[in-house]
Amino acid sequence: MNLDSDNIDDPRAKDLFSALQEAQKEGIQDIEGILSLCADDAAVRFVREVDASGELKEGLEKILQDGIAQKRRAILEKERKRLVAQLQTSQSGSSDILQEKMILEDIMKIDGELKASGGDINE
Repeated sequence: MNLDSDNIDDPRAKDLFSALQEAQKEGIQDIEGILSLCADDAAVRFVREVDASGELKEGLEKILQDGIAQKRRAILEKERKRLVAQLQTSQSGSSDILQEKMILEDIMKIDGELKASGGDINE
């Protein structure tokens, strides 16, 4: 499961993510260079405030990796819930056993990814 701007609900976060993607393509690695690609002034101000507070000193790359990992876990958890609901629906009606097996396999795959990433697999 890949993370792209379609997986981001917050418009400011989406704009920042797009700026990060563009910066990566252009080889830009400094904060000001990345922010120059960001169209949302409020998002730029927020990042500058966070930078001024010292929160970015541990490394922008680590912060980005943590944020992406957290968003990826949220996407996986959402997909897992959708699959569980689909499985429950299929079990209540006359459903294809093969389809149920495929859904269970998808759930188990997601569980493995969540476990590896430290996500919540309790449903």
